[in-house]
Amino acid sequence: LGGKLGILLNQGKHVARIQEQSLLDEPVAAQNDHVARHQGHVRQDGKSVGQNREFAGRRDLAAADALARTRVWYVADPDSFPANADAFRSAGVAELRTFTAVDALLSDLTTALDQALMGTRLYVAGPESFMGLVMRIAQGLNLAQDEVRAEECGTLARRVHCIHCRETIENVRSNIVQCRCNRWLVVRDHYSRRLAAYMGVMVDAEVPGERPEIKAVFL
Repeated sequence: LGGKLGILLNQGKHVARIQEQSLLDEPVAAQNDHVARHQGHVRQDGKSVGQNREFAGRRDLAAADALARTRVWYVADPDSFPANADAFRSAGVAELRTFTAVDALLSDLTTALDQALMGTRLYVAGPESFMGLVMRIAQGLNLAQDEVRAEECGTLARRVHCIHCRETIENVRSNIVQCRCNRWLVVRDHYSRRLAAYMGVMVDAEVPGERPEIKAVFL
């Protein structure tokens, strides 16, 4: 891996990705402004001149070098896959790995992270449920907190853990959900990093059959 790792997951409207630390951390405009001011090449109107062009060239080379050491993991959405895959390849990434299911991606990613060298940086963006699963893998393999960055986007559907039978329910969008153990669970806001899931508690434990209205709240 050369100390660098990249991952990108796309499922319809949500995207998750991991890239590497050597990609420039600051926004391009902020970097240009910082370096140009340091070199004394900013006019009063704030526009940079002179050596800023040289800096831009070095920045582009650094970004290209980072992408060349970035690996991408991608769960393909059939409708958008061809265009997205072409975009990844044209960006110059070292490798693009595509999957049809999140479980397969996570298994492959676990193997890659287990073999990763010191200096690997992990970037993940996507639904909270997916980010939690990736973060759990990273923590289990002792990646430090500052070696992982995450950005939530896409669906708000939750991964729910039944505290009674220990089953996990994926893609929960309502405040009340029925578990495989036939219990009706209220989805709590308590989140377990260890389980990468929200807690689900029997909603009618005190008065059997008495349940609040079921509403779609995690869209």
